Amino acid sequence: MSRKITLSRAKHYLLPILLIPVLIVLLLLIFSIPHRLQRNQDMKRLSSERYEAVFCTMFSTGNFNESDFADYRGIPTVMSDCPSESAGEVASYIERAISSGNYVHHIYLGLDPEKLRSSSLHSNRLMKVSLKKYLLPIIEAHPEITFEVLFPTPSMEYWANKEEADITKVLAAYSITASALTQYGNVSLYYVGAEDWLIKNSANYDRDTDESGTLLTEEMARHLLLLTFCDGKYRLDRDSITPYFQGVNLKILTDKARPAVYPDLSDLCIVFLGDSIIGNFSGSLSVPGATAALSGAATYNLAVGGTPAVLGDADDDLSFLRVLDYLIQGNEDALPADHFYREKLEEYRLRDTSKRLCFVINYGLNDYFGGCRVADPADPYNTNTYAGALRTGLIRLKEAYPEAEIILATPNFVSVFENGSQLTSDVGSVLTDYVDAALTVAEECDVLCLDNYHDLGVNAETAEEYLQDMCHLSDSGRYLYAVKLVRFIEGHQ
Repeated sequence: MSRKITLSRAKHYLLPILLIPVLIVLLLLIFSIPHRLQRNQDMKRLSSERYEAVFCTMFSTGNFNESDFADYRGIPTVMSDCPSESAGEVASYIERAISSGNYVHHIYLGLDPEKLRSSSLHSNRLMKVSLKKYLLPIIEAHPEITFEVLFPTPSMEYWANKEEADITKVLAAYSITASALTQYGNVSLYYVGAEDWLIKNSANYDRDTDESGTLLTEEMARHLLLLTFCDGKYRLDRDSITPYFQGVNLKILTDKARPAVYPDLSDLCIVFLGDSIIGNFSGSLSVPGATAALSGAATYNLAVGGTPAVLGDADDDLSFLRVLDYLIQGNEDALPADHFYREKLEEYRLRDTSKRLCFVINYGLNDYFGGCRVADPADPYNTNTYAGALRTGLIRLKEAYPEAEIILATPNFVSVFENGSQLTSDVGSVLTDYVDAALTVAEECDVLCLDNYHDLGVNAETAEEYLQDMCHLSDSGRYLYAVKLVRFIEGHQ
């Protein structure tokens, strides 16, 4: 009798236990339905549309634009909407494209080594087997097709939330995948995920859509496409893959252990006036954008490319003193209704006036390039000279905003005109004379001076990294400027 009761109890408990795997399978099937439906749509597009290239990724394409490939590469391209989950899914997508009847000569791939690893039971060994089984044979079988591969660029915050051992394993997967791909001459591999200007600037990531810190903003996704697939930058060298990712691993672990901490400047409103060093860039790629991301300050970019400090004669002149007219007197109505600068000024007018005000003035390169006189010994306030225009402007700014902090930045180092050593007119001077003039004027007017020429870290040895065209700061250079500025403000509070 007791045995029958025991068996009955065993059957009673056994049934739910047996049902658990069935329920798990059912749940997995239910959750996979949206993925399979979206993937089916991607496959239908490959069979029905005309194209010469495809962009298949394992990470979200939410902020990539399919039209950018035609606009910037001139190649009609179909982009997958559904991120692939494994090497097998990537391979089936590529095979469908190749067999579609279209003349496919370019295949863009967004491969995620971390996802390749997780789809291989979190084993780097099995991941390598999967690559050899699914992806590498296609590349080898089609030497006529150019494969351009982009690795993901997770934020530093994403890496910081991982355990050290997991970081090392994942970056080992990056190294293994890179080594496997770059053995083929028809593969170009790009990786931007070790660049501070990208992964340490939180404004580069779309946190509203994805809080993980892996989804780039639309602006940054386009910029990444232009840097890599269009300009060929950040291409990995096949002969240095292993030591490169070992270096990346060390960098990530070091930054995780000793993260940079920046001051909270959220009570500050920083207004930038200047030339193209500031004005030619917008959003998170600009000095004001990076400054805001690092410090929480509200920033306003009122700089205009191509403008000097010296007062110009033209009616549409937007040199330093003319901009101050609009800023202080509020007479921007003199500008045409559709003038781009009106929008900048209107945005500034709507600032939070409870915040402390800080002005950053950055002129000098166009004064040097244009061969303007540095100073007039007979008239220190001669607005047709660099020093005179700065003096006049700073005095006006201090009178209009007596409580504001004012920072005068010197022009940065440039490689053009033999590192700024050539004269560009009969009355002009070498670049360092403009730098010295800015330092002198700042001291005379009792304002702070950010010495970008001597202290920013851009010089003949580092110009290749920090200058993008021998003059303007690169992505790295602008981020460096923002870091230096935030630290500078912190040190003078």
